[in-house]
Amino acid sequence: MQRITLAPVAGATGNNKAVKRPETFAAALELALEKEVLAGGAKPARLFFPDGGEIEADSWELVADKDTVYVSAGDALKPPTSPAAVPNTPAAPAAPANVMMPMMRVPMPVTYGETLAARNAAYEERVAKIHPQTDKLAQVCLALHIVGYIVGHLPFFIESMRSINDTTGNTAFVLFVFIPSTAIWGTGLSGCLLIWTRVTKSMGSGSEEPCCGGCCVDRNRRPNFSCAITLLIIALCLHGIIAYIESFLIAIFQGWVLGVLIAKNGLCIAAEIVGLCGACRLVHAAKDPQPGQAVGAAALPMAVMTTSATAATPGEAV
Repeated sequence: MQRITLAPVAGATGNNKAVKRPETFAAALELALEKEVLAGGAKPARLFFPDGGEIEADSWELVADKDTVYVSAGDALKPPTSPAAVPNTPAAPAAPANVMMPMMRVPMPVTYGETLAARNAAYEERVAKIHPQTDKLAQVCLALHIVGYIVGHLPFFIESMRSINDTTGNTAFVLFVFIPSTAIWGTGLSGCLLIWTRVTKSMGSGSEEPCCGGCCVDRNRRPNFSCAITLLIIALCLHGIIAYIESFLIAIFQGWVLGVLIAKNGLCIAAEIVGLCGACRLVHAAKDPQPGQAVGAAALPMAVMTTSATAATPGEAV
């Protein structure tokens, strides 16, 4: 079922009526009179489309479903403007009086090149401050490894070779016990050497920005010390497992050899923990502070522009 809306034209009083679409022009006029679309008993005589075009008797078929038809008593009046065609234009705000706004500090980031140079300068400053401390940690790690080797590894090797006193047995001991344990010890020793500035500079192939062993750098070409951390963690885990096993064996096999081996592993574990502390400090120094993070003098520089806003009346110069 099709329906249309009958409405009075602009300047005429009446009511809008939604009705079933009449079949003919004459039926539409009769229906408008019946529904009292025009107030005061006025008789409808002319019909219009919303755009102002008049509907003739032979053009009634142009009226489609849900159209709005404007009714007139005979006056050639323009139909009212469709509400959809009226733009919703907000009223212009009144011009404020001449008011001085407070000063504002607007941070303006510097250019990319300047920012990169500033980040690198801040990084070098942070690393320069902690290098003396991390070098001391690396030296302590190195000293503990050497003392552990002298205290535990060498006496263990000498005593085992003397007690076995057999070519086949000595060879098996060296291949399957002494060399693997020395490799574990050397793994931790290598990790502590890779955080020592003197060693990393010598491994940088003459570069002004030495990296961790010449291979481990982040996206900013800064050393991330992943090699050192990996070696120290591997050595720490293996020395911890060996010391745990030896702590049970010493209750079964009485002797000073297991005692010195436990002491050696304890020294190596302490050395690797010290080395990890130094490596983690260097990794933290290589990371740029996040925006808004308070880092004192190492913060990224921002160009600060002080502005003021003045609201002026029309025609007045600001």
